[in-house]
Amino acid sequence: MGGRGRAAPCPPPPTLQLQRTAGEEGRKQQSGFYGGRCLKKGRKEARDVSEEPRSCCSHPRARQRAWNREGSGEAPPWPSAPAGRCGEAGAGLCSALPPKSPPPQDPKSQRVPSSHRCPRPLGTPRGGAPHALGARRWPRWPRGRGAGGGGAGTRTTSPRAVLPGEMTAILERLSTLSLSGQQLSRLPRLLEDGLPKMPCTVQEAEVPQLFREPYIHAGYRPTGQEWRYYFLSLFQKHNEVVNVWTHLLAALAVLLRFKTFVEAEQLPVDAWSLPLFIFVLSSVTYLTCSLLAHLLQSKSELSHYTFYFVDYVGVSIYQYGSALAHFYYSSDQAWYDKFWLFFLPAAAFCGWLSCAGCCYAKYRYRRPYPIMRKMCQVIPAGLAFVLDISPVAHRVVVCHLGGCEEDAAWYHTYQILFFLISAYFFSCPVPEKYFPGSCDIVGHAHQIFHTFLAICTLSQLEAICLDYKTRQEIFLKRHGPFSIYLSCGSFFGLVACSALTAYVLRGRIKASLAKKDS
Repeated sequence: MGGRGRAAPCPPPPTLQLQRTAGEEGRKQQSGFYGGRCLKKGRKEARDVSEEPRSCCSHPRARQRAWNREGSGEAPPWPSAPAGRCGEAGAGLCSALPPKSPPPQDPKSQRVPSSHRCPRPLGTPRGGAPHALGARRWPRWPRGRGAGGGGAGTRTTSPRAVLPGEMTAILERLSTLSLSGQQLSRLPRLLEDGLPKMPCTVQEAEVPQLFREPYIHAGYRPTGQEWRYYFLSLFQKHNEVVNVWTHLLAALAVLLRFKTFVEAEQLPVDAWSLPLFIFVLSSVTYLTCSLLAHLLQSKSELSHYTFYFVDYVGVSIYQYGSALAHFYYSSDQAWYDKFWLFFLPAAAFCGWLSCAGCCYAKYRYRRPYPIMRKMCQVIPAGLAFVLDISPVAHRVVVCHLGGCEEDAAWYHTYQILFFLISAYFFSCPVPEKYFPGSCDIVGHAHQIFHTFLAICTLSQLEAICLDYKTRQEIFLKRHGPFSIYLSCGSFFGLVACSALTAYVLRGRIKASLAKKDS
């Protein structure tokens, strides 16, 4: 018996055998067919070609029904063929055929009712022998169902069979894109092993006096490491990491907001938009200089002074960039008539003075810092802020007193409020003064100062963008292209003067450090 052949049935009962013997000849004479049975061989059906030609009076569907109902003892439901039907087409061909004898009965080929069949052994597929252990059976497409679900009037289509080689290639591609749960659990450890080993942070007593901050006892990075370590410390937990990330995220936010504004307004690059571009450049510059100072200052003492001097240059650039934007876009007419002549020169001088005062205080005083150092930093920076914010402060007061509802005036109000809060935390070491050692990583005053200053810058940018859109007529009446180019050129003059001042003081610091080491 073939691998796909039908299992041997049980012997039929005697009553069923007698019914078959009695009615067998009559049924086959009615159907006009003795031979031509379909024998299953594997999955195919082949007709026995060795038998005699079938009668022309038989119908294929009738023969199949007769063969399927054979063994039940019931007469077929269809009528016999009428006499003389073959005579018209074949001139008595049916009568000319020799009589046929029934083929030998094979008990394995008889159809037995289900009530008399032997039960299939466990694991045996229908119509075949049991599968070998581990053999794979491919699922069959449901009969009578097409690609769209099938139904009445729906043509049944079978999908293309997937070859084993194609299935292997698909599984290999999927395996490269998928990760098991065990691999995902090891992913943080793999990333940690892939990065270079980072030295641990140290206590306050393990770093020089220059790097220590009041009331901060731990979280210091060791000095004298490679530059790669200080750049990668952006992802390490230490007492400067919040200072770095606050200004890094603020710089990205400024760039993203300005990009959105340029795309929405189709901003041209001309004399009228030049102060706005300079303000955005100054904002990104001071934020970048600040994050570099806090990220890289622990390399050495000279690096500490150098990068903080760069930070002070960035502060002076931001002050004068804000003065330009406030003067051209945000000033009220009453204020402009009184201060337009000397406002920008005074703002440039205060910006340079702020840079020079901070650099000198850093160069002149050592830790523990006296009160004079803070005064050298706060007084010039405060003077520059009061001058730069005066156009906005005048407009905000007049607007709120007059009951105006400008959105830009509210953003300018938020800008002033956030700057005053940040200035307080810059001047006072709160809350670490009252909780020494508890605010080493997160929560000390300089981090709060950075956070409020970043929010102040974003509020200022939003207010200036609104003023640029809504106050262009006032801007065009007051200023010509030559005055705009002249004032914007003075911006780069301030950058040069501040950078030169920082460079000179850095040279003196370098000489004093070399003298100390010798």
